[in-house]
Amino acid sequence: MPPLLSTSRRAAAALLAALCAALGWIAWKTGVDPETPFLPANPPAAWILYPTPPSTLPQAAVEMDTVFRRAFVLPRQPAAAKLRVRWFRHGAVAVNGVLAAATRPGASWKSPVEEDIARLLRPGENTLEARAENDSGPPALWLSLEAPGFRLVTDEQWEASLADASWRPARRATVPMDEWWSQPRPLGPPDIAANPHPVAAARATLPLLTAFALLGLIPLSVLRAWARRRPAGPLTGRETAVLLAAVAALWGALFWNDRHLSLLWGFDGSAHLEYVRAVLEDHHLPLANEGWEMYQPPLYYLLSAGLLRLTGHATVDAGALIWLHVLGWAAGLLQCGSVLAAIRLLFAERLRPLFAGLCLAVFLPVQLYMFQYISNEGLHAALCSLALWLALRILRRDDLSVRSHTILGIVLGLAMLAKFSALVTWVVIAAVLAGRLAARGIRDLRSYARTVGTLTLAALLVCGWHYARVARHFGRPLVGNWDRDTGFAWWMDPGFATAGTFLRFGRSLTTPLLSAFHGLPDAIYSTLWGDGLLGGASLLTVRPPWNYGLMAAGFLLALLPTAALLLGLVASLVRLVRAPRAEDFLVLGALGGTAFAVLLLSLKLPFYAQAKAFYGLSSLISLCALTGRGFEILSPRSRLASGVLFLLLGVWGLTSYATFWIPRGASGEPSATAVAALDPEGLVGRSEAAARQGRSAAAIELARRATALAPDHPFAWIQLGSSLGRAGESREAIDALREALRIAPRDPQIHGWLARLYATQGDADRVLYHQRLAERLGAVRATP
Repeated sequence: MPPLLSTSRRAAAALLAALCAALGWIAWKTGVDPETPFLPANPPAAWILYPTPPSTLPQAAVEMDTVFRRAFVLPRQPAAAKLRVRWFRHGAVAVNGVLAAATRPGASWKSPVEEDIARLLRPGENTLEARAENDSGPPALWLSLEAPGFRLVTDEQWEASLADASWRPARRATVPMDEWWSQPRPLGPPDIAANPHPVAAARATLPLLTAFALLGLIPLSVLRAWARRRPAGPLTGRETAVLLAAVAALWGALFWNDRHLSLLWGFDGSAHLEYVRAVLEDHHLPLANEGWEMYQPPLYYLLSAGLLRLTGHATVDAGALIWLHVLGWAAGLLQCGSVLAAIRLLFAERLRPLFAGLCLAVFLPVQLYMFQYISNEGLHAALCSLALWLALRILRRDDLSVRSHTILGIVLGLAMLAKFSALVTWVVIAAVLAGRLAARGIRDLRSYARTVGTLTLAALLVCGWHYARVARHFGRPLVGNWDRDTGFAWWMDPGFATAGTFLRFGRSLTTPLLSAFHGLPDAIYSTLWGDGLLGGASLLTVRPPWNYGLMAAGFLLALLPTAALLLGLVASLVRLVRAPRAEDFLVLGALGGTAFAVLLLSLKLPFYAQAKAFYGLSSLISLCALTGRGFEILSPRSRLASGVLFLLLGVWGLTSYATFWIPRGASGEPSATAVAALDPEGLVGRSEAAARQGRSAAAIELARRATALAPDHPFAWIQLGSSLGRAGESREAIDALREALRIAPRDPQIHGWLARLYATQGDADRVLYHQRLAERLGAVRATP
């Protein structure tokens, strides 16, 4: 007992130390590090910004400014008045037209600038104007002015103007993106089908869900009868092969049915195809500065090009796309096979958690859609899962052989050639293997060299050439398209994070599609249990051809496996402390390391579409093992109650599968109706036609109707402004284009129009201002 108690204490101490280190690192990143775009809360003032509607497109990383202003009245001039101000990321403040404070060279924008400005104040009305500037997010301001008996802080009562856009009440930075609209339903048609409520969707699809329940009784009965007849013990090799063959058939049927899925769908699918084309057609391995996704390691693209070459394709044409679909199916089969082999090791003869974990792997929505898209994500996840299974085998067999560690290193090297985030899996595996030796009291360096050293050397021999090539060109081995030295300069809304970004949750269970607008937990939930980001589409009306009614119902049904997952996580942590095992460190370490990496990347790149569940597919073994353990705990002794629980899991699985089964006859292309929804009643198009025909009055009237119907539609305001400008109504045209800037402040076309119109007004300063912005925005390479 004493040795076990001692080990438990060491495990608890290690977990506590890891947690404290992670929390300390996050606290430093959010509160101190100026490179992390996190706006820390510092009452009594609030961070404020200009109220643009949300954008789903990359924004050009060009420095822009927002002017904030506020008038206030003082009964007398105070003896002292303390001004404290922060800008995201720099700026200046003027009081009554006199400069009062400005960013200090070399200072962090998270540290307030403090000044006594009593000398600048006067009895009666005073004006305070602050200018904030930022090139990698929206300019934001935090300001507090305190004097005896007086306090002024930044809040919604301030006015703001971004890049000379129309003046609007400022918005608190804590308001989530899904509340940024100026009208309730800006994305497509107003019917519930655009973004169905999960409860309403479950009611609407109840007959189909009932059919799934009846259908699920068949495999459940077969499995129960088989379990009663077979001898006790773990799955045999033959039984495992039969299960894997069933998985291959299920996935094969789905992928074959969806083989004509349009390339329009998928996260940066066209950019991934450009990479394949570079390898296949140009016989060239590109670098990060040559394309949007060309920072990725080359394994997926080499395999894609090789498969297409073997099947007689010299170019990436429509026929070639089916073979890329086949590659996705093969990667998915490797992923599911690795999971099955791993949970077979973990659960041995305990079949309930094994089948629950396997069900999750086979029917997990993020798997069913992600492996169908053109992307390196699936191959990377499958290779990481294979590496985790090999590591589990080594731990279970207490294997110290050079051969086993060499094979594991080769697989890790291949994973690193698929995506460099495999580094997380590599580090976790190496740490657990080294920790196993240390826990056994082994101090001989030759043992570490024979195991962890061999693994590392093998991995470097496989992938080192690629990272050496990148380092030679960019000066470091890890480069992403968010790094400016690749030639891309971009960011996405919201462009910053607050504490609420990581704490808010709930939209996934009310309006699940694009619920990533609400915060990171909703982003993870909606992309794990469904295609909540619509395959990278930017509008609800233009989206992949999935069954969104079933998907919405699936978000509700997914509460069961979610509960099992969380319960299994808690139980595994408790067991790790009470009776620590290397396998548990590996399972929990893989999941924890991946979650921490996603969190850090979301802090570094605080964009609504950054936090996606498929970044965690490399730790699918952990998810399945924890979910299986949770179901084992949830399953009561009653055979009937246990059957009901697994039947519900089966209904969820069939719902997920049917969600991604494209109906026969569906082309997978956006419908004309969906595209037309972007221009309500076709008013913008009709206004453009009237303008071409010289009917200025009609063009203006149609554009006015469009702006009234869709106030967050930038092209409606641009059309109105351009029509008014051609008609000689310069002042009204400027007002309309400033409204367009409210929605699309980084559109160079709007700034160009404004420069021309201000020239007719003789406003030289604004002409120069908008000319410069138009030139800089037009020159920036934000997307391919």
